[in-house]
Amino acid sequence: MRTITERADNPRSRVARLTSVLLILLCTTTLFGQDENAGDTVEERLRRLEERLNEALESSDTSVSERQDELEEYLEELEEELENTREKAETGGLGNTKFALTGDAYAQFRTANRGGSSFFAAFEPHFFWRINERISFGSGVEFELGLEDEDQTETEIVIAWSLLSYQLSNSVTLGVGSFLSPLGYYQENIHSQFVNRLPSKPLAVDDDDRGLVPLNDIGVQIRGPIILGKSRLTYVAWAGNGSELDDGSEHADDAGRLRSNNFRDSNRGKSVGGRVGFRPIYSLEFGYSALWMRVGKDRSQFEDVDAFLQAVDVSFVDEVPSLKGRLSFHGEWIWSDVDDVDFGSGEFDNRRNGGYIQLSYRPSLVSWEHLARTEATVRWDRLDEPSGTSAFDEDRWTFGLGYWVHPFSAFKIAYENSDRSGAPDVEAFLFEYVIGF
Repeated sequence: MRTITERADNPRSRVARLTSVLLILLCTTTLFGQDENAGDTVEERLRRLEERLNEALESSDTSVSERQDELEEYLEELEEELENTREKAETGGLGNTKFALTGDAYAQFRTANRGGSSFFAAFEPHFFWRINERISFGSGVEFELGLEDEDQTETEIVIAWSLLSYQLSNSVTLGVGSFLSPLGYYQENIHSQFVNRLPSKPLAVDDDDRGLVPLNDIGVQIRGPIILGKSRLTYVAWAGNGSELDDGSEHADDAGRLRSNNFRDSNRGKSVGGRVGFRPIYSLEFGYSALWMRVGKDRSQFEDVDAFLQAVDVSFVDEVPSLKGRLSFHGEWIWSDVDDVDFGSGEFDNRRNGGYIQLSYRPSLVSWEHLARTEATVRWDRLDEPSGTSAFDEDRWTFGLGYWVHPFSAFKIAYENSDRSGAPDVEAFLFEYVIGF
């Protein structure tokens, strides 16, 4: 294949080379409006070069072959301009920024034999700004409808994460700010409703009061991939404010739980965590993560209380030709161990654990289009609460069916059956329409 820097004796080849360089340079003017080394813009100089080229080619008294030296001079000038533009792109010249908007929006309806029925809607945009090849910034915002009181609703606006990243090398990226918790697999990878194949989230990683995994943290992290032949190792280590212990002062039943919205750290101790993921093949990953943190408030009776969390996970996502479709499998289990404390009703063993197994199948390789757009999902999840408290253990099955009307839009329907120890069982139907962008 010939490159633009090759020399050829054929005049027509020179014209083709000139045209290629002009096209490439004209495309780059959308990124660079002003050249730093001259008063004229790149576009203005390209226009002048093009005019000179046309004059040479359209001369009535001189053939192209007789003007080879002049054409060669123009070509060298254009190639130099292209090289300067490439250098600016690599070093982060003026205007070398990229902005992207992604996220999802969805509406849900839930009806159950206990708790009535209700609609819910949310809009969760993600903003990304790439300053250059090393520096980038991203932020996720959640707009949700919430209850202010029994008769009024309000729109809740939450910055779920906001992270500034600097790539130190191909295998090391430094991030500072607010970030989704890297503990386990779900929160960082499939918590988005567009990615989640069911309208609801597993109990152990849900963002309600009972979830075991912190939603996010504020601090610093370092992450990257390590290539091991055809395999890959991914790692992330972080330190932040950590979660805060709920002392039960507002609701006695919540005593001993961990709250992740610790925007101003309540103690001098910081959370320290890490996760390692191993991919023997691209579609399969095994992960282990751990997190230690001081959770009690300074100058309180709980100031020495610590928490230690662990999680194991496995994930497989790939198209399987023998099954005529795409198979997705996710499994995760989390253990939460908080120091035993007496909150006024006696000391108890403050240990919780829970997890889920989820399997999805979409016959994407079959010839019938409507069937190829359908996806079936089944999930089993469980949450075990500490003994000696009013909290109940829960064992739940969820069966769902989704239909992708568009690659970025889907309808979902699901049935849930929850078996609760010491509390009434719950059956529920959920409907959802979601779009991703």
